[in-house]
Amino acid sequence: MQKLIGTLLAVVAAGAFLPVAQGADIEADFNAAASAMAADVPHGLTTAWESWKGAASQNHIMFGDVSAWLMQYPGGIRLVEPGFRKFLLAPDIAGIDWVKAAHESPYGTIRSEWRKEGGRFTWLVEVPPNTTARVILPDGLRDAVVPAGARDAGMRAGRRSWLVCSGVWRWEAVADKLH
Repeated sequence: MQKLIGTLLAVVAAGAFLPVAQGADIEADFNAAASAMAADVPHGLTTAWESWKGAASQNHIMFGDVSAWLMQYPGGIRLVEPGFRKFLLAPDIAGIDWVKAAHESPYGTIRSEWRKEGGRFTWLVEVPPNTTARVILPDGLRDAVVPAGARDAGMRAGRRSWLVCSGVWRWEAVADKLH
């Protein structure tokens, strides 16, 4: 079930149906799947088994697909070059109010933390040393405050993008039309 949910979330997000994927029904599915899988933890199970009897492989990651989807879409952290030397920061923010996502790359921590509150969008990103990130603000924002030092990288997927090197960067914009 977990693999199915993760695959469906990736397909929905790739098809621009992200608000549907982030609705209450998916949240209920996450809770039900997590509850079902967590029920096995007191019995010593920390991975999903290939068969109910445990006769086959007992080492399948439980929450990998769902956590990967959360990192790549709401969190916006996406691989561009192996090892995350170059990566994309482009969160999909429809239908949720905040996200805190981090990935431990070989170069250090990549962080994406954003919040919609009071008609404002605030996004804090951390780019580790010796890496470069392309930053793309989400759709539906206006009057973006671009941090000093961010290099304009032109349009990508119909949205303005910037290149940033290592450091902590703060982006702000008006988000009054988002829910």
